[in-house]
Amino acid sequence: MHYEAELAAVIGRQARKVEAGNAFEFVKGYTIANDITVRDFITNTFRPPVKAKGFDTFCPLGPCLVTREEIPDVSKLELRTFVNGELKQKGNTRNLIHSVPRLIKYISSFMTLEDGDVVLTGTPKGISPIVAGDRVDIEIDSLGTLSNTVVSEERVTK
Repeated sequence: MHYEAELAAVIGRQARKVEAGNAFEFVKGYTIANDITVRDFITNTFRPPVKAKGFDTFCPLGPCLVTREEIPDVSKLELRTFVNGELKQKGNTRNLIHSVPRLIKYISSFMTLEDGDVVLTGTPKGISPIVAGDRVDIEIDSLGTLSNTVVSEERVTK
């Protein structure tokens, strides 16, 4: 199981066939996502990796929603991930493979995005395994810190 620290863009109104130049008009705001993935379940047989990313407690978001107006340039945010207090991952949104507008353009070209939908942007280099008991803290400039402690599935289902 690995953490994947990601910027999350939250959609603010229905978006279909949006042009990249207008994409920010459809963003309500931003938050932090931990797109947790169990790499053992990623195979070329089952794409997208629903099981690898689909457990009940996966993809925590937070700690809050910061409005689009409060982030003057979403392409210049530092991102850091700490596991048990040790810096494991560092990146910047300027290095995203696909920008927020490009992602919204692409996704809205084949499906309608609705108010409250969340678009994840990808994680920088530096992912590593996590196990029950580990604490994962993800910081993104201007968005705060998302903190989670990993628990075993047995503990979640009791």
